[in-house]
Amino acid sequence: MILSRSFRRVLVPSLWIPVLGFSIALMGSPMLWHLGAEYDCIATALRSGRGFADPFYVQSGPTAWMPPVMPCILASFYWLCGDDRNGVIVLFTCLQGLSISLTIAMVLSEAQRIGRYWFGIVIVAIGISVNYDSLFQITHDHGILLGVVAAIYFLLVKAQHQATRSTAVVQGFCGGFAALCSPICGLVWASGLSMFQWKRLRWVMIAGATSVLVISPWMIRNRLALGRWVPIKSAGKFEVYFSMVVDDDGIVDMNSFQQHPWLVDNDTRALYAKLGESAFIDHFDPQIREKVMQEPMDCVSRIANRFLSATILWQPLLVDQHSEWFIVIRSVVFAFPFYGLLVVLFKSKDRRCMRESVAAHIYIAGLLPYIAITYYERHGIPLIGIKMLLVLYGFETFLGSRSEPVDRDGGGQEAVGLESQQLLNQVDGFRIDNST
Repeated sequence: MILSRSFRRVLVPSLWIPVLGFSIALMGSPMLWHLGAEYDCIATALRSGRGFADPFYVQSGPTAWMPPVMPCILASFYWLCGDDRNGVIVLFTCLQGLSISLTIAMVLSEAQRIGRYWFGIVIVAIGISVNYDSLFQITHDHGILLGVVAAIYFLLVKAQHQATRSTAVVQGFCGGFAALCSPICGLVWASGLSMFQWKRLRWVMIAGATSVLVISPWMIRNRLALGRWVPIKSAGKFEVYFSMVVDDDGIVDMNSFQQHPWLVDNDTRALYAKLGESAFIDHFDPQIREKVMQEPMDCVSRIANRFLSATILWQPLLVDQHSEWFIVIRSVVFAFPFYGLLVVLFKSKDRRCMRESVAAHIYIAGLLPYIAITYYERHGIPLIGIKMLLVLYGFETFLGSRSEPVDRDGGGQEAVGLESQQLLNQVDGFRIDNST
């Protein structure tokens, strides 16, 4: 079978860029062994027969500290590799490379659709380069979430053309799986489906009910194991404490990470092991309430700091890890997606296509919870593809579309068909003139 030229133009860069990126990373000392920190600890416990437990190296009992999908994937990799950690690292690196490939394909296919393929190549090259350390030098949950976000973009764009019960069930299953990968991804999908398809209430309700059925076994397990209802993950309250009380400005850095129970064997880890997860989470309630009641403006200031750090002012986890020129370049590039978002939002509704609205929604809904609760550099990595799309849409608005305006419902096919028909009419007119 011969692949079309347009398909090859998307496929080749999507496959080769991750291969090149990891090949270069292996020449140095990448943290591919990281495997998502707590995720890997829980996967080890699963493989050892202790169940979904022990997120901080010590045997502390059942947990819902992290969402279940990635630990289960890692545990299955340990089983496949006979507990050979190097084999697990290789398999998860391949999975992360696949997610990067899907992200690149999403951006390039959209750039090709609007007639800006080479501009899309430039955006991908810059976006991958400035995020190189996060994408290729460490393995974490973005190895899955990059692909999940790309799938959510596709699902929300295609939802307008789906009207049957079976498609609603598929949407719901995918949305539930996304939530089990990350509660933020589940929120992005659910809010997007409700926002863009609110006129088709019955279809949305079927999709929502299906997603609840997918999530329910995990929530029931948490109720039985922890004695409380936990919506996907239980670490949220501790993350509020960490960013509001422990950190100095609300943006987590390596100084505050010294008090995190995973990084070092500290008093926080000992307290977690002593109290158990449920009591440990509740232990910080008085400190959070005291902070909010006595220093409300400081809490607002921390949220404002997280907003700036998530949108226009890049703040790395380790400042000393990067050269000064790289920090300057990345700080400039980091703000471009937010400016692209503003361009998309200020476009008139008749000129804003469905795809632009979906990208804007994913960007906003994907960052708002982190801005409200806790944020550091890693939390924005799953949105790299969406950020590149917003840059593409923003510049395309200023440069001018190479095709007819795309219909607001995002089909794009109507515009292409109109342009083709106009061209055929011109050719027919030329033939008539010549025959006359």
